[in-house]
Amino acid sequence: MITHPIRRFQRSLKRSGVAETMKLCLKGLLHPRKYHLLPGLQRLDEEFDSRFGVDTASVISLADLDVTGENQVFGVSYWPTTYQKFRELLAYLPIRPENFTFIDFGSGKGKALLMASEFPFNAVIGIEISKQLCEAASHNILSFISPSRTCTPVELLCMDAASFTIPPDRLVCYFYNPFEEPVMAQVVQRLEDSLREVPRDVFVVYLNPICGRLFDNSRLFARFKAGTNCRPLPGGQQSYSIWRSVAPQAAQPLSAPAIASTGAWQGER
Repeated sequence: MITHPIRRFQRSLKRSGVAETMKLCLKGLLHPRKYHLLPGLQRLDEEFDSRFGVDTASVISLADLDVTGENQVFGVSYWPTTYQKFRELLAYLPIRPENFTFIDFGSGKGKALLMASEFPFNAVIGIEISKQLCEAASHNILSFISPSRTCTPVELLCMDAASFTIPPDRLVCYFYNPFEEPVMAQVVQRLEDSLREVPRDVFVVYLNPICGRLFDNSRLFARFKAGTNCRPLPGGQQSYSIWRSVAPQAAQPLSAPAIASTGAWQGER
């Protein structure tokens, strides 16, 4: 999906204008770099796609995505979350999923949404600014076949995460380094405003937490857990952090079957 830099430049001019294109050039996003998953992770992602009849694997450069608007320069490339990482991160949460809404900020091709639908969340919501990725995610949601799928309502919103209105539910907010600090700061502010209006239990699960200091500096979140990866994978380790809203209502313990559902795919274990 990597295109010639001249065609990239022309496409960006037409789509975003001179000013935004110059910002992208200065940032290096129109440089013809190639992005690849390490072989081990690539294999795991391809196995997931083959197992469930979807298309979520491969890395896509931001310059090859149809992202427009004032925040496009703060976007990042698309990287899929591996199945094992996702399930082990959620296993750390002391919750009953049926009492929570799951939100993936920067949902890409929808892989995290598909994996979240294997848990009995009250609802699953994805927010993605790229129409190209939203179309791919919509197709994947319709195609996803899993005997473990327990959450039927999966909602996909094609919009800027900085403009998303936080629902007043108890939440699990998932981030896989989806955008840079100027956008993340707006999302954190919206989460804080929502918590002030409706105090409740909110968990932030952040893989590769580049902007984690924003949650560390927030008076409404406290670090709940942090570490590197879960289990080692062929592609190496990644850091993660989990925050919990301050002074939440007591969360109910999560029963083991809710996380380790009997029909869950074990292909990466």
